[in-house]
Amino acid sequence: MIDEKIKITLSDDDISEITSLLNTLLEQVDLIPLSRHGLSKVDAGSMPGFSAGEYSDIVKTYNRFGIKDNSGDYHKTLNEIIARIALCNPLLQIYDSIQLLLFNKLIEGNTKFSIEEIDIFFLRKYSSITCSDIFYAGTLLYDIIKIVMRFSVALKSQDAKDFLEYGVSRRLFMLKKNIDDISQIYQHSRIEALNREEDAILDQAINASYANIYAIVDCLAFVIAFEDKDYEVERNKYEDLKKIGFYNYIRNGFAKKYEKYDVLKGKLYLERLKPWYRELCDLRHPVAHRIPLYFPDMYNDEEGELYSEAVKEYNLKCQELNNTAILDQDFVSKLSDITETRDRKLSEINLFSGCFLHSDIDSKKIYHLSRLIVDLGIMNSLILNGIAYIQEELK
Repeated sequence: MIDEKIKITLSDDDISEITSLLNTLLEQVDLIPLSRHGLSKVDAGSMPGFSAGEYSDIVKTYNRFGIKDNSGDYHKTLNEIIARIALCNPLLQIYDSIQLLLFNKLIEGNTKFSIEEIDIFFLRKYSSITCSDIFYAGTLLYDIIKIVMRFSVALKSQDAKDFLEYGVSRRLFMLKKNIDDISQIYQHSRIEALNREEDAILDQAINASYANIYAIVDCLAFVIAFEDKDYEVERNKYEDLKKIGFYNYIRNGFAKKYEKYDVLKGKLYLERLKPWYRELCDLRHPVAHRIPLYFPDMYNDEEGELYSEAVKEYNLKCQELNNTAILDQDFVSKLSDITETRDRKLSEINLFSGCFLHSDIDSKKIYHLSRLIVDLGIMNSLILNGIAYIQEELK
C-alpha cells in the first residue's frame, strides 16, 4: 500500500537550493548518443580488470545514451544534492530518481532546471519520489485503484460515484494495462531496435497513457463538482458540464463559479502544477486531434553516415533492377533480397533510444519514456489529495 505517513517537507528555500545544486550538476555533464561499440566499452569498463578507454567518463547509461562527466566531480555533486535533501527528509532514498531526473532534463535539451519543475518533482507522494522504474510505478496504480474503489461508497452523489467508478477507476485499469504493455518492452538497459510489432504496441500504449492521465484528472474534477451540493451543475446539461475542470479559466470553470476553488487549489496544489498540466495538454491534445506520439530512430554522426550509405545502396540497386528486363517472379525475388539486405544493415545500426515525440517540426521537445514515472506519480497524488479534499471540506 502507498505509505502516506512519510511526508515530504521541503520549504521554498530548500527547493531553491536543490535547484541550484542540480543546475551545477547539469553544467558538469553532457548527453552522448552511444553506438553499440561504445555501449559495450562502457559495460566492459564496469567490470574488474577492464578499461572503458575513451568512454571512461561515462557515469551512467540509459538505453543508447550515456551521461558524460566533464568535471570528474559528478558523484561528489550528486552526493551533495542527496545530502541537502536528506537534511529535511533523512529517509528519502532518491539517488536513482535524481539521476533519472537529470537524464530527462538532458534529453529535453533545456539549459537549466527551473524552481517550478523541481517543486513539481517533490509534490508527489514518497513512494513515487523514490521510484525510478516504470514497472514499479505501474504497480502503484493498484494501490490507487483500491483506494478509489473503497472511497466510492462514501460518496453521497450518484453522479460523483459514476465519475469516480467509471471515469477515474475504469481509466486507471486501462492505464495499468498501458503501463504493463510498455514495461514488457522497455527497460533502461534495452538497446535492441524495436521490431514492427513492438513499435506498434509502444505507440499505442504511450498515446493511450497520456489520453487516460489527462482524462483521469478531468474526471476527478467532475467527482468533486458533483459531490459538492453547493456547486450547481446538472449532468444532462452540456453547458453545465463545460463549467467543470481544474483549469477551465476561459470556459467559465471552477475558478469563476466554484466558491471553494481557492481551498481546492491549495489542497491539490493546482497553481504549482500548472506547468505540468500545460505539458500534459501538449502530450495529450495532438493524440486526439493531430500527429500522435511515436518512437523515432535516432542516430549519432557515424550511424547517420552508415544509414545514408545503406539507403543509397538500396535505391541504386532498385533502380538497376527496374532497368533490367526479367520475369515478374524473378523481379519480386530479387527485390526481396535487396530489401532484406537493407533491413539487415539498418538493424545493425538502429538502437532503441526510449525517446518519443509528436513530430520533428511540431514537438516542443523530445521526451523519454521514464518521464512517465513522474507523470503517474503526480496523477496519483492529485487523486489522493482530491479524496482528502472531499473528506475534509465536503463532509
